Amino acid sequence: MINTALESNKYRTAALLDSGQAYDEVWHEGLLYKIKTLFPDSIHKILKSYLENRYFLLKYREEYTSLHPVLSGVPQSSVLGPVLYLLYTDDLCTAAGNTTTTFANDSAVLTTQEDPATATRRLQAH
Repeated sequence: MINTALESNKYRTAALLDSGQAYDEVWHEGLLYKIKTLFPDSIHKILKSYLENRYFLLKYREEYTSLHPVLSGVPQSSVLGPVLYLLYTDDLCTAAGNTTTTFANDSAVLTTQEDPATATRRLQAH
């Protein structure tokens, strides 16, 4: 796409977004709703059991806190973490004439225009 824009004397403009701590912010109820609408009930039940009834504690030196429930987020350093995050963000808004791409918690919005000011306005409107 970039080489096509260059050959046509157009500007390929992009806004790159890195969502910090994105995996920690996944709303379980919303994610499970999406899974329920996209997959068979058996998959929904498995993933629901994977996300629910998880707990954490903190250790400082030799002391431990009590257990606290994990109310949001997907498990870190897991194979399913990125997949669940992509399912959660699959319905990001789009705009005609722009391309939205995602990889894990990174997103890019791209547009091609003959005028850089028009490209900038289009990205800002998106």
